Amino acid sequence: MIKYAKKHSISICAVMALAVIVSVIAMLTFLTPNVTAFAAALGAETPEIYCVYSKDNEEVDGNRLTAGTYDVSFCVKGVESISTLQFTATYDLSVTIDSSSLSLMSDNHVDVTSMGPVVDNAGGNLVLGFVSDNADYSSINPEGQVLATMSVTFATDCDAADVLVPSTNPHHTFVQVDYADSHADEYALVTNEEAADYNGVLYPMICDITPSKGHSVSGSLVIMKNTKGATDNKVPYGSYTIKVYDTPDMESAEPIKTITSVYTAKTADTGASNLFTIDTLSMGTYYVSISSDCALPRKDIVINMGEEDINDVTIPVISCDFYTDGDINVYDVGKLYENLGKGNLIYDLNGDGDINVYDVGIVYSCMGGKPYNGFEIK
Repeated sequence: MIKYAKKHSISICAVMALAVIVSVIAMLTFLTPNVTAFAAALGAETPEIYCVYSKDNEEVDGNRLTAGTYDVSFCVKGVESISTLQFTATYDLSVTIDSSSLSLMSDNHVDVTSMGPVVDNAGGNLVLGFVSDNADYSSINPEGQVLATMSVTFATDCDAADVLVPSTNPHHTFVQVDYADSHADEYALVTNEEAADYNGVLYPMICDITPSKGHSVSGSLVIMKNTKGATDNKVPYGSYTIKVYDTPDMESAEPIKTITSVYTAKTADTGASNLFTIDTLSMGTYYVSISSDCALPRKDIVINMGEEDINDVTIPVISCDFYTDGDINVYDVGKLYENLGKGNLIYDLNGDGDINVYDVGIVYSCMGGKPYNGFEIK
């Protein structure tokens, strides 16, 4: 652990200037009573160091990285100030950090200085350290303060936590919030019982290299053979748009996710393959709509998201609104008859590779009645 101390020598002129500054600060404090005047007491907060992963300016889940290069931001939250902060980790040979890409909190935070950083690709070592330039501490954003951002290449598909491992040594990874709290007492990833030889009081903090962004729902859309929901698990052709909402009011709300699935190939044994994925849903209830040029829209799907991924979902859709009037009727039969024996497989409703009378039969079976009865995913 790097310890940091300050000494001050103030001249008479400086004292006079300081008196003026103190008076101004006192006036501003009186005018703005909501300003935080003191750092929280050591042990009253729970700092958390975590990473945010993004690619092409879109945030991704660090638990499920595919091989490639990402912008990785190391952040801290849950604490209002720091006097000294250090983060140390090791990484394996499948990880390469571009040291020239580093941007640090100290680049923009006027009262914070960087101690380092250290990026050692040969040895697989990363060290980030910061100290406050003030006599007591520097305030940071308790909702999430970016410590450093860097370009990181992962050679293989991985959970980033498996290849980037923080040090739990309280000399190497720690947060101190105020110089007045002494240099020994700090937030750390271990307890005093686990670090029996540590000379100071350790308070709990958290480090999660790959915080969960939620879980996913994956599966396939399949063709309904009739209004009762019967299906042979045949995947429809064409482009389907899946929209996810966090409110049942789909008419006025904006979707939180929009996924487009394009079905272009089909075989006789096509079943519930993972042809769509709704990613990174936290626990809660979501509402889903599905639309396509040639299908009756579904707006009756509810996802009850728990703590696990949901896989192999098959969602039936009535995909024979060829006349695109929002109803299944003789006009759709007419459109299908026009395409008998032709190669546009959007009309192939039974998945046999041909447009024939069997497909006509499915259109007739989908006429009348209530097309959808509700669909719950849990």
